[in-house]
Amino acid sequence: MTLSDRIPLALHLFRRLHQLGIRAIHGVPGDFNLNLLDYIDDVPDLEWIGNCNELNAAYSADGYARVSSHPGALITTFGVGELSALNGVAGSMAERVPVVHIVGTTTRSAQQDRTIVHHSFGTGDHSTFKQISKFVCETQAVIDSPATATAEIDRCLETCVRASRPVYIFIPVDLVHAAVLNTLSTPLKTEIVSDIPANEDIAVRKIVETMRAAQRPVILADIFTSRFHAVSELRDFVRSSDLPTFATPLGKGLIDEDGSFTNYVGLYNGKVSRPGYQQFVEGSDCVVNVGALLSDSNTGGFSRRINENNVIFISEDRVTIKGQHIDGIRMKPVLSKLVSAIKGKTFNCETMTKFANGTHKDETPTGIITQKYLWPRVGEFLKENDVVLAESGTSNFGILDAQFPKNVTYIAQILWASIGYTIGATLGAALAVRESLLPNRRTILFVGDGSLQMSVQEISTMIKTGVNPIIFVLNNAGYSVERTIHGPEKYYNDINTNWQYQNLLPFFGAKKSRYHVVKTICEIDSLLVDPQFNSCDCIQLVEIVLQVMDIPWCLSKQVDQVLGEDRHSRKRKIEMIDK
Repeated sequence: MTLSDRIPLALHLFRRLHQLGIRAIHGVPGDFNLNLLDYIDDVPDLEWIGNCNELNAAYSADGYARVSSHPGALITTFGVGELSALNGVAGSMAERVPVVHIVGTTTRSAQQDRTIVHHSFGTGDHSTFKQISKFVCETQAVIDSPATATAEIDRCLETCVRASRPVYIFIPVDLVHAAVLNTLSTPLKTEIVSDIPANEDIAVRKIVETMRAAQRPVILADIFTSRFHAVSELRDFVRSSDLPTFATPLGKGLIDEDGSFTNYVGLYNGKVSRPGYQQFVEGSDCVVNVGALLSDSNTGGFSRRINENNVIFISEDRVTIKGQHIDGIRMKPVLSKLVSAIKGKTFNCETMTKFANGTHKDETPTGIITQKYLWPRVGEFLKENDVVLAESGTSNFGILDAQFPKNVTYIAQILWASIGYTIGATLGAALAVRESLLPNRRTILFVGDGSLQMSVQEISTMIKTGVNPIIFVLNNAGYSVERTIHGPEKYYNDINTNWQYQNLLPFFGAKKSRYHVVKTICEIDSLLVDPQFNSCDCIQLVEIVLQVMDIPWCLSKQVDQVLGEDRHSRKRKIEMIDK
């Protein structure tokens, strides 16, 4: 074996990331990862982003992964850096987003000798943070030898793609330059295939039989379809079956809402649905639920009442038909075979009239902007192929009333719901757009004033990297979601409302930017049709002034549902205690 058969460990890592399609490396430099970062320049087209803090870097890597077809990548330093990123990585874990978190750690000798170093708890135990991180990743690779380093790195990267979850790779400072065997010509095994391929045909046959025997079958599309790269197959299934189709809030945008799918009806969210939708879906004797996430915010506060005996779940690694599991199979190949199996077949079905979003044409042009007016108008503003992010709060509830044009990519962190997530995620999304086949797509963020204050500094990185999102700030003077839940007039739901938004972009160094403030319907209508505004030739911030307690109807209804259930539960407990 010659020297040419070996390469530095760090170079192997970054070339593998490049082979996965990753072009942006998010993170913050620290003394335990500096030598590692030097190798980024040795891989053509690999870009170091350099975020303002590790939490925002994790958000950014998550947003990048959601828009691209490959994982996000994040580099932090031992202790303080990796823990700062922990919340962001936890969100990726919860919502099945593939992120590679690389941590530069202390030397092997320092770990063995239990040296008390900075960024530690001072106990001499250097493994504490690795133990903490185990709960927010699918697997870890603790690199401790050049002999096993490449295999461990490759295993982690393959797992990240296949499981669509975060992984951790810990690299000690003294191993960054270590010579390892050059195995880069051996492709990573990232193809998603079934463990028991024969079960695919069994599952497909039983799905078709159940669908054909049903009197009122419907399709319900959900978010995990996207995580496992099966959106194209889902759309083919919806189109071929011609069955009434609904999506959940997190599944919004999986099926185009522009009318090209004539059998697409709208969003099903339990009791927090448009009139007639809940009854239609829950009255079905066969609900084909693809990629389901049964969380509170995705089921109308657990008001979903679909009989489990009437459901076909097509999930990541199994199909469940009326409670009976067929394991060892994957969603994408099952859907692909299902499309072929139903060609030429007809199904019983009952049509459902689509609900037209509340009209806003009767609003007074000089009147204030309301949530009821805003979101249908946003739907008219959006264009084909836009990337849209909606922050946890009024934005991700309100935007459900915006009818999306074709091929809109929608990002919302409804399950983990970390306030401030979308600012970092917008950066990552915009970077992914820039390197995609459609680099001129618009990246559009809707974020509340309270959420913005959590992670606003990442706008600085947007400006540094030259991406040009449109940032709509909903200025309603505080935490409206919390006010809706409890304490509408409590001081703890207040924020500093004296921010000068007109100075925000120049303060962060934007040489060219635009700021707009809109307070009336006339003003926002004029802005949204303005050619210069729509050109997206620079970063723009739009301050939308709203009333403090004006909230979207679906947020109000969901809060009422959750609080009502909570009150009912408490009453039952009190009655049991009294007995």
